[in-house]
Amino acid sequence: MITGHLQYPSDFIPPLTLYAVPVDGMNANSVRSGPGCYQSLQTVFDQTAYHFLGVPPGTYYVLAARGGMISQAAVSSGSRTAAVPSRFGGAYTVAVLCYASNARTSGPFSCDDHSLLPVTVEPGRSVSGVDIVDWYADPTFYPLLPGDAPGPTALPAAPSDFASARDAAIWSAQARSGGIYESGPNDCPVNHACVWFDGDQRNGVDSAYFVGRAGSNTDLLFCAVYVYRESAGWHEVNTNCGPHVAFPAVSATGGVVSMGTDCVNVRADPGRAGAVVGCLASGTEVTVDEGPTYVREPVPSLAPRDQLWWHLRGHGWMVHQCLVFC
Repeated sequence: MITGHLQYPSDFIPPLTLYAVPVDGMNANSVRSGPGCYQSLQTVFDQTAYHFLGVPPGTYYVLAARGGMISQAAVSSGSRTAAVPSRFGGAYTVAVLCYASNARTSGPFSCDDHSLLPVTVEPGRSVSGVDIVDWYADPTFYPLLPGDAPGPTALPAAPSDFASARDAAIWSAQARSGGIYESGPNDCPVNHACVWFDGDQRNGVDSAYFVGRAGSNTDLLFCAVYVYRESAGWHEVNTNCGPHVAFPAVSATGGVVSMGTDCVNVRADPGRAGAVVGCLASGTEVTVDEGPTYVREPVPSLAPRDQLWWHLRGHGWMVHQCLVFC
């Protein structure tokens, strides 16, 4: 087993494919693509650690490329869209050791030796601290990916309407996490990135949500997928995956997040037509005891998460948008 932490030069970590390549299978421009020449591991969005299992004894270079189980070009937008790379983009290098001692004072750009560091795996032993944090080499510095590197699974474009809440949630969970949907953790293959739901669908008013996990091997994030229903079918509100238990959710506790205001309105009834009965400051700890309720507002510019509402114990109803980023 090889273990370590993951970083990426952005405010998020995209799905990655990690490779353990035997040192004698690497040269300056390419990697041998013969069967069994390398091991691979996939991760999900914002996965910060990895456990690379089943690595045979030997000496390896450990590298990474952006792109995981799901074809992000088919489902992402903005800064999260990227073409399938032809070369490795990050690696465990001499610079990684430099970062550990100098980055706090000098920053990562002061560490400019991107030479690959060998990692020796001995029988029955694991190697830790193999951190994939060096993404600062020249784009042509690292070798080409193997010719038979694992490609992403293409996720079909979302239909205009999903037939069921679960259909909408499964598509959204895969698109946003980058993991393949499985029925449970025991169905996720070793070194693959998966996402699954724990338990049954939680129903609200014209809405539903699902809680589960996403990740690879033992490195898992908590996930929540929120969907709403209109006359033609089901749609995604949003999907959150992170290190903390899903919030908002009934019986879950979290904090209020103000959107550029001093406080967030609490209403007697769900929807912007509900009378304001209070205003809670950002960071106020609250517990959800009812919801969600989807209220179709007569304002075309409002996003779905501005129309989903939760009841806070002892307070009243608050919009999803001001709870979801806790």
